[in-house]
Amino acid sequence: MPVTRTKGKLVDAAKFRVKYKDIFTAKEFYEALRFWLKENEWDDGNGFETYETYLLEKITTGGFKEMIIQWRLQKTIDKYYRYHLDLDFLWLGMTSTEVIREGVKYRTDKGEVEVQVKAVMEFDYEGKLKSHPFVQHFYELLTKRILKKELDYERKIELYRQAYQLQNFMKQWFKLHRYLPYEEATPFFTSRAWPSHTTE
Repeated sequence: MPVTRTKGKLVDAAKFRVKYKDIFTAKEFYEALRFWLKENEWDDGNGFETYETYLLEKITTGGFKEMIIQWRLQKTIDKYYRYHLDLDFLWLGMTSTEVIREGVKYRTDKGEVEVQVKAVMEFDYEGKLKSHPFVQHFYELLTKRILKKELDYERKIELYRQAYQLQNFMKQWFKLHRYLPYEEATPFFTSRAWPSHTTE
């Protein structure tokens, strides 16, 4: 079962979307993204077994495939802090095609994908402090005053940084313009995206 987020205090850290519409291999993007998340210690609390919480697929009258997929991931930092990462995929107008690059023919896909990402930090995720006989009387004071710097700045900025590293990875895979001051010279996964605005 996916983790619920009702016991602790939630703090939004980052929210963005990555959109790409052109030729790319959907399966390889899916696998590269899944591998990146596992390498960066994101899972679903069950060993990366139930991270996909929703899948809707339909074929339109023109033979195009449309899908809505939701991934719900988490990362436990210590006994009080846990990070959550929500990925919502929208696949539109997906169809099979072929491309030839350097004399090699690739069976690939053409269509549009939009990935919406939301990163949320959860404090006291097991509700131990909130239900503690002594601490529960000044729980609001604890979260709004005493731990304000750690909640609103230190931990939040760390999750923000991790979320935008994910954005950089996706944009690099799709060969989109990125704004981070660094980039991987040779990515681990070969991009199977062939945007029309680049020449190879």
